[in-house]
Amino acid sequence: MKQRVEVQKLEIEKLKTLLAQANANTAAKLSEKHEELTMYYLSNQSKLDNELQQVRLENIRLENLLEKLGEQRRKEQEELVKQHAVQLQNQETDFAVQYNNLSQHLHEEYQSQVSEELKRRDHAHQEHISKLLERIESLESSLVDNSDDFRPATDDSLRNKYQAIKLTIETISFNLGAITFLPGTRLDPGRFMEREGEAVYLLQSIIWERLQEGFFSLPFGLGSLGPGEGKKRLLEMYVAYRRLAGVELPGAVPAQLIEQECIQVFRSDREANKWRSSTFQTIGTAVVSKKGTPASEIEKDTQFPFFKNRQQVLNSVKAVLNDVCVGVSQDMEEKVIDLVRLAGELALEFGVQRAELGFESPPRDSSIQIGRGFVDCVDDDKCKDQFKTVALAVSPKFYKTGDGRHDLTTTKLISQGTIFSARL
Repeated sequence: MKQRVEVQKLEIEKLKTLLAQANANTAAKLSEKHEELTMYYLSNQSKLDNELQQVRLENIRLENLLEKLGEQRRKEQEELVKQHAVQLQNQETDFAVQYNNLSQHLHEEYQSQVSEELKRRDHAHQEHISKLLERIESLESSLVDNSDDFRPATDDSLRNKYQAIKLTIETISFNLGAITFLPGTRLDPGRFMEREGEAVYLLQSIIWERLQEGFFSLPFGLGSLGPGEGKKRLLEMYVAYRRLAGVELPGAVPAQLIEQECIQVFRSDREANKWRSSTFQTIGTAVVSKKGTPASEIEKDTQFPFFKNRQQVLNSVKAVLNDVCVGVSQDMEEKVIDLVRLAGELALEFGVQRAELGFESPPRDSSIQIGRGFVDCVDDDKCKDQFKTVALAVSPKFYKTGDGRHDLTTTKLISQGTIFSARL
């Protein structure tokens, strides 16, 4: 028992020794671990201090950067404000310049309009004065001379006769019905229909051509009796007159030369003009019935040169209408008869007048100024003073030269003609 106790004591001592050793080892290890932790702490503390220092430095750098950025932004804002101020100043200057320019433009435009209106009124005033002077001249020319009781038809009367012919032609062409020109027809050698396609105006032009060929082929009324027997008789009368005046013409002189001499004499010799006028007054009295009176016996004689020629012109115009229209109405035929009668009477007036009366038409494709002798039959007076290319001479202008007494050279427009200008 005692031995067991001793053994237990030894074991307890041994255990105490082991415990002491274990405690010592544990204490050593704890001390080492403490030292290790202390070192780790101190090491981390240093790193943390360094990192904190770096963070502080970074904060300082960022604060400096923010301060710089703030300063830069402030400067940029100031620069933008300056730029905006400059732009605003420039805009104000531009607006002021634009306003001044617009005001100046409006003022100039107003002045231009005022100037144009003054020019227009001045032009109208001048035209009015010109018409008054023409009227005075016309009235003066119609007065009786102390040495001459001849009373020529006034310009207004001649203009009215011309306008009556023109209106009758327009009435026929616009009321005839369907007008057809066959391609390549002899009535349209200039191929107007292919280029412009206006049949009404082409028909008017052709009718005027027929009238001029039949009644107005020569000046001074020499064409009024036609190009054949009538003209021959007039030239025979002229030759007889010249012989009575002491000018002997050789019998073998060709008719064409007599015709040329006749025209030149009438353009220069006042006494010859008187004889011509008196001769045609006699013819006119014989062949033209006064309005409202029955036809004279001579008018019933269709073989008399004037009536024979008038019938030929009538047949020529009717032939044209029958070529371009199927079934010409009775009303239109009566209009044609009136037309040819009016043209024949005006042709005789060409002989009665001591002034040289004439018709004139511009050639196709020529360039003319609208308003000076001619108007455009489509645009009328809208294109006045513009230059237009003539596609077709629709109606001739009517003019007179001199008065056959005191003036043998001055040319004056009685009535404007019409053209159809080329359409581009």
